[in-house]
Amino acid sequence: LTPLAESSVPGPAFDLALRSLRLHGEQARRLREETGVDVHYAEAPVLRLAFTEEEETRLRQQMAWQSPVGGEEARLEVGWVPGADLPRVEPCASPAARGAVRSAAEAQVDGYRLVLALAQAASRRGATVRNGTVVGVRRDGDRVTGLTLASGEVVSGGAYVFAMGPWTYLAGQWLGMSLPVEPLKGQLLRTLPPQAPLRCVLFHHGDY
Repeated sequence: LTPLAESSVPGPAFDLALRSLRLHGEQARRLREETGVDVHYAEAPVLRLAFTEEEETRLRQQMAWQSPVGGEEARLEVGWVPGADLPRVEPCASPAARGAVRSAAEAQVDGYRLVLALAQAASRRGATVRNGTVVGVRRDGDRVTGLTLASGEVVSGGAYVFAMGPWTYLAGQWLGMSLPVEPLKGQLLRTLPPQAPLRCVLFHHGDY
């Protein structure tokens, strides 16, 4: 949950991400109270490292428009950390870095536990949660009248929300429209650090 670290330009998408960051903290507390599930929400400083003059220039340009925005909440304060000061801020940061933009407290959450808690909270409030793989839709003209599952079952309802993330293009195929969204492959590496955990989340070239 790092809207500052992952936004290169201001605009509606950035505003939405910043608002979402605030809501996640509130939601995590409510979900723990309602379900007992800890979604492992945690705020943490973020360092965006620069190793070249070009990277430093780009990061300083981002910092110029993000500093006033982050300053609206003291916990999101944005500033430049010179390379000489990096060992004090994050001992594990590479000594080759020229410096870094530091945002004081972006956040992280366990996605699996978040979905689990949301499903439990929805069930407690009267929702029916079902599992299955949707393979198509049934339509009456321009209106969707049902979802076809891999089992052959058809699920009917009054309205449908396709919250499919990177697989949204499949909904486009079902609905006869172009939705040019593609999954982006990522890798997650879990390690046992030989020393104290990182104090900050480290970002560089889209990796963290």
